[in-house]
Amino acid sequence: MSTDTQTTQYIRTSTLSYISRSSILTTPETLLLSGKCVLTSTHLSGDDIKIGRSVCLDAGSVLKGTIVVGKNTMIGPKAEIIDSNLGSYCHVCPSASLTNCVIKDCCVVLPGSVLKNFTCPPYSVVGSENGVAVIVRQSSDNMEFLLEGQCEEMWERVGIIVESEEEQRE
Repeated sequence: MSTDTQTTQYIRTSTLSYISRSSILTTPETLLLSGKCVLTSTHLSGDDIKIGRSVCLDAGSVLKGTIVVGKNTMIGPKAEIIDSNLGSYCHVCPSASLTNCVIKDCCVVLPGSVLKNFTCPPYSVVGSENGVAVIVRQSSDNMEFLLEGQCEEMWERVGIIVESEEEQRE
């Protein structure tokens, strides 16, 4: 993607976050981006939305209400998150829906899962069956490494080259 395409499709913030022009920010004054985030055609509407460093929100994802998202977390296409907290190094897969949930660090929410009033322990893979949350597996694998790589792939996919922190300070 050329630099001209980047500047027309995305707005670059002072924290090196990129928000696509097709994103909808209903209450931008309540949004806190920690930096190096990518928001692609996302809808954010809430009283208090805090998004950690290097978070990627994919096309069609929706965040509503009071939301906290930890660093290096991926939120897949068409995922919906309402009044929930997500830890660091999490992956919410496409079309998942979370309402009033606490997802601890290093968790994966499987595609199409519908979770309500659920707390997911760290290092878990969780889905849902007949409207009930199911922990598919718990792992001590190095999920941090995998999710950092996914965030980097997202940056490459949208064609944004981010300066290193050393270059920013110069």
